[in-house]
Amino acid sequence: MKKVLMVFLIAMFIVAFAYSQSITVTNPHSGQTWYKGNTYTITWTKSGSMNANVKIRLYQGGVKILSITNSTPNNGSYSWPVPNSLPSGTYKIRVKTIDNAVYDDSEVFEIANPLPSGGSISITHPAAGECWEKGSTHTITWTKSGSMNANVKIRLFQSSTKVLNITNSTPNNGSYPWTVPTTLSDGTYYIRVKTIDNAVFDNGGYFYIKSSCDEGSGPSFDLGRFTAALDPVELAILMHGPGPISIGGIGSMKEVLEKQGVKIPIRVTLMRGREVVQDFGVFKPVLKRGRVFFNSMPATFSLKLTPKMKEIIGTHPEEFRLVIMSKGEVLAEKPLKLQERRRTIDSRLTTINPKIIKNIRVVGCPDPAVVDIKFSIVQRYSQFRGKVRITGVVKNVGKADYISKPGRQSIVLDAGDAAHPLKTIPFTNLKSGQSITISYELNWDSASPNEGEFPPTYRVYIVYDPDITMDSIKTNDDCNVNNNSMTKSGKAINDMLK
Repeated sequence: MKKVLMVFLIAMFIVAFAYSQSITVTNPHSGQTWYKGNTYTITWTKSGSMNANVKIRLYQGGVKILSITNSTPNNGSYSWPVPNSLPSGTYKIRVKTIDNAVYDDSEVFEIANPLPSGGSISITHPAAGECWEKGSTHTITWTKSGSMNANVKIRLFQSSTKVLNITNSTPNNGSYPWTVPTTLSDGTYYIRVKTIDNAVFDNGGYFYIKSSCDEGSGPSFDLGRFTAALDPVELAILMHGPGPISIGGIGSMKEVLEKQGVKIPIRVTLMRGREVVQDFGVFKPVLKRGRVFFNSMPATFSLKLTPKMKEIIGTHPEEFRLVIMSKGEVLAEKPLKLQERRRTIDSRLTTINPKIIKNIRVVGCPDPAVVDIKFSIVQRYSQFRGKVRITGVVKNVGKADYISKPGRQSIVLDAGDAAHPLKTIPFTNLKSGQSITISYELNWDSASPNEGEFPPTYRVYIVYDPDITMDSIKTNDDCNVNNNSMTKSGKAINDMLK
């Protein structure tokens, strides 16, 4: 009897031990599409004690199609390039210990041919400025070009927030009827049409959803003769140098706002598609003797753009528009126009046109940038004390060589006191891809309040002669001044001395 009981207990222990072991495949999961020729990561979790290695197999309809690997560490991750030779279809992946004791199958997923590049979607309806009444039925329309997924999903957005899933899947045939829900709030919206594999999408223009779309039911006015004008002379110079690009014609925009009697605060932004490129802020009207004045609005708006954005705005200004909003609704918008002007540059009268901007974009420009600040221990005196080195790295990340004259540029390292830098080194030329380092050594005590409790912050930055952009030498115009400085807390040194 005792022997029978012992055998039973051992069997129960073996069964319990077996059930305490498990593998769960977490990727791929249901609904995913893995494209041939791309590399994906197979992931799984495990619990309990088991073999240190697994084998991974690909199955289709219960039949093993491929041995992905015969042995890999049981660490929860395996990178797999999907072979181009696999037939398109649905599959699942099995992860199994090499002793065959524990395994799990993934959910069913799809393997498909890679999507051709260059596909695009363009929403044609609703058009910008349209008004759709709640409860009415409209047809969302779009055009497409190139190869892409045969189905799309359609979403409704307000600002950058998704408000409604209009449909999770519909044929990508350019048309979808939609009844506007009566539960939506009055306001400004836009629609996104996106292939269900998330590869291609487009955002439509802002349109209104209201209880009533009768004339005069919402704030609306025409900006009239106002145009936001970019000065191409300034643009051509600043394309490869620091400084702002200005939008003019703001005075006539103020006149329209004041003439229309707009008595509510407005927000002015520069937008490209649905992206806010720059927010110029909120401007409040002032009421004097029954008249409206927008005194806080400047005569011009200055744009702070990256070099890449300058290139785009110079060659395709029609993609950008000045948008005036209030309380979440678009009051008016105007596309930017590139206006040719005659200006004096280097004492010569020259006609500037967009071709100059295009040539600058092709040539490229120098871009010295602070790319790293490193800490290292030179000598350790005790558990908390040592000599450390702070090293800053400046690199020309631009596509052109930086060529200048001596004494016109330098690299500075300080500890939060710009008036008393730790070290300054001059530099003259910096080829594209070339780096310069600046280093400073000092004693450090991580047990001292001066370093340990209140570690200083170190800053590395580039200093240029103030008039360096005013000369006629374009080889020393830094085309991106936004990456000329970097800071790093000395706390990392304390962590090194622990």
